[in-house]
Amino acid sequence: MQLTHFVALVTLAVSSVSAQCTGNPGATCMTSGGSWLSIINPSQGSSFQAGQDLVITWDACGTDDAFKSSTIQFALVDAKNPNNIADLAGGIGSLAGTPKVTDGQFKVKIPETIPAGEKYSLKSIYRDAAATKWVNCFGVTFAISNSAAVVPTSAGNATVSQTPAAAAPTSKSGAAASIVAAGSAAVIAGVFAL
Repeated sequence: MQLTHFVALVTLAVSSVSAQCTGNPGATCMTSGGSWLSIINPSQGSSFQAGQDLVITWDACGTDDAFKSSTIQFALVDAKNPNNIADLAGGIGSLAGTPKVTDGQFKVKIPETIPAGEKYSLKSIYRDAAATKWVNCFGVTFAISNSAAVVPTSAGNATVSQTPAAAAPTSKSGAAASIVAAGSAAVIAGVFAL
């Protein structure tokens, strides 16, 4: 009888988690209205070339209508020190364009002046309408190759999202499997904690 209840709880939790949002739950930052952006690509450990196109992919999660009707900006940042992620000197990490949060995908060109490095991250910048402030959130780390020398970063403090060590999925369907697995593990752990 208890096994039946356990299976029912796992099924309910998995369907609830997967219905809320797909994507990488570790690369998120929640607004005061309960919504967040979940970056799917770039994924942990991936590699890109300066001067080439980068397709940024994300899910807009939650039910905050103000968030979902807003726009977002992206920038490449130096993430060598996860306790102090820094903007790149001279603004070279800024990526042109302001897609809508609900677009879910945005194609940009990685600036040719971005130096080679193993620890870059994607900073997403959006307005938290309810809190009337700008939110800076950071994704997983990835590499960019280029023959240019490393450019020093500007000083600054940053809020860092904790990210998983495993590779993030690069498609929304792969992301759905990851979140279902994460939701199942959380429910199983919660049931055994009872």
